[in-house]
Amino acid sequence: MSLMIVMIILPPDPDIVTDDEEIDDACTSIEHGHAIFDEKLQEEAAGSIEILKEKNDAEFISTPKWTNRTPKFSSAPESFYNENHKKITDMISGKSPLELFEMMAENMIAQAVEESNKYAGQKNNHDFCLKIGEFKQFLGVIFYSGYHILPREKMYWENVPDTGTTLVSQAMSRKRYFDIKKYLHFNDNTAIDSDRYYKVRPIYILLNEALQKFGVFAEHLSIDERMVRYFGRHGCKMYMKGKPVKFGYKLWILSSFDGYPFHIIPYQGAQKENGSENSSERLDKDMKSKKEKKPYPKQ
Repeated sequence: MSLMIVMIILPPDPDIVTDDEEIDDACTSIEHGHAIFDEKLQEEAAGSIEILKEKNDAEFISTPKWTNRTPKFSSAPESFYNENHKKITDMISGKSPLELFEMMAENMIAQAVEESNKYAGQKNNHDFCLKIGEFKQFLGVIFYSGYHILPREKMYWENVPDTGTTLVSQAMSRKRYFDIKKYLHFNDNTAIDSDRYYKVRPIYILLNEALQKFGVFAEHLSIDERMVRYFGRHGCKMYMKGKPVKFGYKLWILSSFDGYPFHIIPYQGAQKENGSENSSERLDKDMKSKKEKKPYPKQ
């Protein structure tokens, strides 16, 4: 703390013709003279005194007070969840796994057939014509090769008993299979933008719509990452140390407490369009905007 005293001594009045000090004859000591001077100063001199005190930052920081209280949590009514859950259950009850897959992937299959035919035309192969039923057979071969693994794809059509499979050869010829695989596309190849997942972006959009169409939003949701195994070459392939799947694509998934996914976002690197927000804040804001429930399909 610092103390500053400002003193002002006024000059004598204009009618005073002498500079002699008026000192009482009774003043016999220096201390007495100081006392008389102080008395005169208080009567004739105007002055101001300003006291400055250093501010302490600790005085402006409020200390939190912790108390033991029982928290009160508000819970959403369960009637909404139970009612909509019953609608979905009644709609899919008795359906086979194939029928459930077709309900979920109907729009995605139509998108793949349309864009594959368009891409074949862009490559001057106007004889190529892919139909929905044929594309389902193609997907069946893909799924079958996922658990019945052979060293090479062509070996599924061999006539030798140890490798050849009649299930695949009867479903589709080898030439037709590789033609479909050659022209397989999910988006217009003439309008590519900076999106790294442009080639498959419509599939993610349609998949998210299907997930929200057949799912019921619960009270408790979570956002977490998941790895999709991939060892090929792509700019979005990542290495995640400590994960069960270390190499592959990273997906951000909004899911319910029982693991049902509502929205999937493929991670394609840091985005700098909103410099004031970090990746977690952008992801949380994007996920929250997807929580609006889609209308339930008619039974």
